[in-house]
Amino acid sequence: RRYGADDLRRLRSIRAAQTAGFTLDEIATLLVLDAGDREAAHHLATTRIAAINDKIAVLETMRGALTELASAC
Repeated sequence: RRYGADDLRRLRSIRAAQTAGFTLDEIATLLVLDAGDREAAHHLATTRIAAINDKIAVLETMRGALTELASAC
């Protein structure tokens, strides 16, 4: 298929959002916001960062527990 410059820009935005862990609903919102609502886009991004930080904390706790278990074996 042949895509125009706008289509490619949109596809790159979608791919970047997927890589950042956004859901499809969040990506749809980001694409609408791409028109200029930087404050709302910033809020979505900071919310995603907080969710990732929460996951990291859980994973670090799991790693610590597994490390202790492995040491005890």
